[in-house]
Amino acid sequence: METSDVLSIIAIGISLISIIWNAISYFKFDKPLKQMDIETKRIEIAKHKKEEEDKKKAIIKGEFLYQGEGKYYHFSVINEGKCVAKNVVIHLPKEHIDAVSPIGKIDILPSNQPIIYRVSPTYKCKNIVMVEFQWDDDYEEKQHSIEPIVVPHVVQRVFD
Repeated sequence: METSDVLSIIAIGISLISIIWNAISYFKFDKPLKQMDIETKRIEIAKHKKEEEDKKKAIIKGEFLYQGEGKYYHFSVINEGKCVAKNVVIHLPKEHIDAVSPIGKIDILPSNQPIIYRVSPTYKCKNIVMVEFQWDDDYEEKQHSIEPIVVPHVVQRVFD
């Protein structure tokens, strides 16, 4: 056996060890890292789609306010979304709330700008009333939500 044969055998052995080591490191380290990278990119894409969707949505919320030492009730409507709400319609339960200020259709409700109406609870008013909102936005037309809203300082009347 000559020196060149020994060196060839050693070179082949080192190559085989290198191939085995690369295969082990791929399956142990590289493949899981690539899968994590793919999953991270999927999450980023989903997050980006959600953000783009949220930019097109309006979120209408309402709140009853008790002001003037028990003299005045107000109903505040606000758009908490990032998009302008259009054609907003508010349905207050008439058996529980009387609108002192007329509540009509709101053509445009900008983001984070409240509109306040004067209201008065009726004698049948409960602490929580269900208020219905309908609106259009850039995401979808005829959005709809029914929200339970607390009416502060309403005295529950008990009738026999």
